[in-house]
Amino acid sequence: MDDSVVVGSCSGNFYVLNRHSGELTWRYDIHQDGNQTSFHGDPLLLGNNVVVLGTDLSCAPEGIGYVYAFDVGKKSVRWKHRFATGISTPIIKSGDAIYFGSVHETWFKADATTGTPEWEYQSAEISQCAVPRAAIVVRDRLFLIAQDQSVHVVDAASGKIVKRTKTTAETALLEYGGQILFGAADNSVYSLNPETLDLNQFMPLDARPTGRMEVAQDRLFLFMKGPKEQSQIAAIDLKTRKVLWSQTSEREWSSDMPRLWKGLVLAGNCQGKLAAFSASTGKLIWSEELTGCLRSIGISDDLLYIGAQQGMLYAIRPPIP
Repeated sequence: MDDSVVVGSCSGNFYVLNRHSGELTWRYDIHQDGNQTSFHGDPLLLGNNVVVLGTDLSCAPEGIGYVYAFDVGKKSVRWKHRFATGISTPIIKSGDAIYFGSVHETWFKADATTGTPEWEYQSAEISQCAVPRAAIVVRDRLFLIAQDQSVHVVDAASGKIVKRTKTTAETALLEYGGQILFGAADNSVYSLNPETLDLNQFMPLDARPTGRMEVAQDRLFLFMKGPKEQSQIAAIDLKTRKVLWSQTSEREWSSDMPRLWKGLVLAGNCQGKLAAFSASTGKLIWSEELTGCLRSIGISDDLLYIGAQQGMLYAIRPPIP
C-alpha cells in the first residue's frame, strides 16, 4: 500500500514499515488491550489505508481476540472490537460486511465500518481448538470448512445453516468459473455448485492437496504431499483437468500458498529456501537462501516481502523474468 508494508506479528505487534528501506514508521502493541499475543490471517485492505486483522492467544482458554482496523495513513486505530475467543482466520469482505472465524469454530458476521457483530454461527457442538481455513462468500452464502472437514453453507444475511456436507476437505475453498473448488484427503479436487449445492469430484490426483490453492488464467496452483510425505508444487489446467507440471521437493513447502508473481510461482520452506518456478512450465527459474521458516510471501511491482516464523522480514528485489 503506497510506500508502506504492514506486518501483524506473532509477538503481538502491528508494524508499519517503509517498504523501500524497512524503517519503522508506526507500531501498535496489542498487549495493552488484553490477553492476546498473535495476529493470524492475511490483512484485509479497506480503501487505500485501512487494514483489518484478527488476533488470538492460540488455544489458551483464557485468551481473547480482537478485530482491529488500523488506519495506516493516520497511524491510529480506526476501530477495534473484542471477542471472547481468538480470531484466527483471514477476514473477508462481501458488500458492507466482514466475515471471520475463531479458534473455537465460532464464525461471525460484522459491520465493516465499525466491527460490530451482526450474528455468530457455531460450526461444531464440541470444538477442538484449531485454526480454521479461510471462508468465502458466494451468492449471498458463506461457505466454510469445519474442523471435521465438512463443508457448511450458511445464509450470509441471517447466519442460519443452509446445508452441511460431509467431506474430507484438506485445502481452503476457492471460487472458480461459477464453482467452489477444494482439495481433499482422498487425493482429489472437488467442485461444489454454490447454487444447487451439489458436490462432485472435479479430478483425481496422485498426491494429497494441502494448504491454500491459487488460480490464474484457468490454471490451478497447489501444494501436495506424496505417499512418502514428499512435497510437491503443481499446476493443473482447469479446462482439460490435467496436470500441466509438478515439481517434487524433499523439504515441505511452509509458505501458506503458491504465490503468483510476474509469470512465476513462488514457494518457501522451513530451511529458508525461496524458490521461483515458471508458471507455464514448472522450471526452476531462480532461488534464494534466507534464514528461518518462510511462512508468508507479499508482492509488489518491484519487491517481494518474505516473512519468517522466527520474526524476520526480508525485502528482495528478484530477477525480472
